[in-house]
Amino acid sequence: MVTKITIGFLILVLIVGGFWLFYYQQGANRPITIEGTATIMMSTMRSPYTLDIVYVATPRKHKLSVSTATKEKYDLILKLNKKIFQMIDHKEGAYAEVEFKYVEKDKVEEPKKFNADQYDMLEETVDAQYIGTGQNRYFCRKIQIKNIPGTFEIWLTRDTKMGRAYIGTLNRLLRIEVVNAPMPAAALNAKRPQLSSKDIRYFPIPFKADISVPVPGLGNYRLQWEAKKVSRGRVKTSAFELPSGYKKVSFEQMGQLMQQKIQGSFPTPQSRTRIDRRRSPN
Repeated sequence: MVTKITIGFLILVLIVGGFWLFYYQQGANRPITIEGTATIMMSTMRSPYTLDIVYVATPRKHKLSVSTATKEKYDLILKLNKKIFQMIDHKEGAYAEVEFKYVEKDKVEEPKKFNADQYDMLEETVDAQYIGTGQNRYFCRKIQIKNIPGTFEIWLTRDTKMGRAYIGTLNRLLRIEVVNAPMPAAALNAKRPQLSSKDIRYFPIPFKADISVPVPGLGNYRLQWEAKKVSRGRVKTSAFELPSGYKKVSFEQMGQLMQQKIQGSFPTPQSRTRIDRRRSPN
């Protein structure tokens, strides 16, 4: 028989659990929306290529929306609860999807700390700075990746904390195995790494980034990213659903379509010469 003491104990457990989830974690498990702009520049381009980016996430669902100046819009949606990854091309009214599964538990390592200092990879700047204005002003700390060609700088803020539910998401991502996709022989016997929650302080989306690397045959590639707005409010379920009436295509077809559009946006020196000749009045 359920007694009043038992009911009272259950209510206490719920209260303590709610306090831990929303106050101790400071909302770190709540949905997060990050809006910003990215600028891409290569030596073969006449002018920078600007993208508007919106990232929306819950612990079980993630969505990355990319819009271009030419009215192209793409969505990448990951549904961990349904084990589906989708790519949507809104201008073409088409989408592609692939199913995945999780590797067995015997192929998963125990969570462990990754010590970047051991590999002399990261350098964290002591002097921090505020980035943004008004309500979207964040205290950031710059981190640089060393010993690689070019520069790799990111600014992270603890105002976008990652809760344990999201860390579980990262560990599930590391366990993903695409259905019916051939796996490299070396990966078949390798165990999947898992991250320790004790050492993850930030959400893995930088508030600001400046990456510049040399690309063989294409010159220098530079990516600049800056978040304009970050919020941790409720996200509608419809944000992760497919628009009605869109046609389903294979991932191969979607990849070919994307490749054609990318080649048109980032011409190689040879293709740019051919374009210039066609436009020449002589």
